[in-house]
Amino acid sequence: KSFTKYMLETKSIARAEKKGYRAVIIDPIYKVITGDENSAEHMAKFCNQFDKICTETGCATIYCHHHSKGMQGQKKAMDRASGSGVFARDPDAQLDVIELQLDGDMKYEAEAFGRTAWRLESSLREFQNIVPVDFWFDYPVHTLERSADLSVVPAKGSADAMLALGDLYLDGTGVIRNPGMAASLFVQAAKFDKEAAGTRLAGLYASGTGVRKSRRNVRFWLEFSARRGNAGASYLAGKMYATGDGGERDYIKARYFLKKAADSGIREARALLGYLYSEGKGGERNMGIACSLLETAIDPRLPDVNQKYEDICVSGR
Repeated sequence: KSFTKYMLETKSIARAEKKGYRAVIIDPIYKVITGDENSAEHMAKFCNQFDKICTETGCATIYCHHHSKGMQGQKKAMDRASGSGVFARDPDAQLDVIELQLDGDMKYEAEAFGRTAWRLESSLREFQNIVPVDFWFDYPVHTLERSADLSVVPAKGSADAMLALGDLYLDGTGVIRNPGMAASLFVQAAKFDKEAAGTRLAGLYASGTGVRKSRRNVRFWLEFSARRGNAGASYLAGKMYATGDGGERDYIKARYFLKKAADSGIREARALLGYLYSEGKGGERNMGIACSLLETAIDPRLPDVNQKYEDICVSGR
């Protein structure tokens, strides 16, 4: 039954005082909201009534609210509520429940038993946040997961969940294979700055799986991952810039990415960077640096690199 703001205050206070309640629970809150849910001014005034109930009765006021639309997994618990940011700042304590993205055997087992997995997270004003609590919902019972099995499972709507779901669509594991859907999910994960999404998308554009082949897009997504710390992507992006693969040559960018890869120990990157230094491409010509890089790149498994060292630093060709 819906109540106006005035009715909510007066009835809650009267009942709490008469019965000696220790808590007043409003579930759901949208039944009693007055004003524009997205207006900070309106919601600040609306939430003041809960302070009044607490002050006049001495009991706690608890209300239940829903998430906003869209992906929630990448947000902090306090930022998932629909409407104004007041709902994140006004409560002294928030408990948020979000569904988890199961896959593999865990998903098949859950579906067989008709249950879902969830995580309880918190945002507390006066105390340290609680350790997230994972549990199963097997209607009508919630059961705590006492092992660590669910602790590594990402929340639905998180970048990790989108990557995992994209992998399932790409492989056709548990779902109808759909590389196009996989690519779309990887792009969504990339919007949340997920480095691994870039390397996956580079692979799709290289092979034309689920998307149209595009060397330019391969370079774009390799650079995306390289700028987020992926050493292998740094080497490949640097190589593409050095050779003009996927667009115009850019030796300055080639040096930049190859140095990142070389600093991570990738011998092929050291060799190519050494060559650029020996030729003065993308910057100064420095034979000392060139030979130092080429020497540290020597490996029996890389005959081309070894030959380049011989030609440039030993024979001087």
